[in-house]
Amino acid sequence: MDITNFAIALIALGFAAIGLAIPYLVQKYGQDNITKALSIIGILVKAAEQMFQGQNQGKDKLHYVEKEFAKYGIKIDTSLVRAMIESEVYKLKMGA
Repeated sequence: MDITNFAIALIALGFAAIGLAIPYLVQKYGQDNITKALSIIGILVKAAEQMFQGQNQGKDKLHYVEKEFAKYGIKIDTSLVRAMIESEVYKLKMGA
């Protein structure tokens, strides 16, 4: 198996896991909270990309997004917030 097929399989597995996790997350945190959080985090990630330009700014960007998101008072587990941030960064880098 070459690296391309492996990467495609890994991405497909990730999407399958997300598909299984979404109903659980919606039940646990509520559709409104998940929707608001994704929207806010998407905006904050884009803002961080504009505000912190140059090499080795990842930690500063992450800190900015986490700090600003906390101001909204949406009660979601911090590991989920981190996953949402990473997902938005990935989408931004892939041009989605």
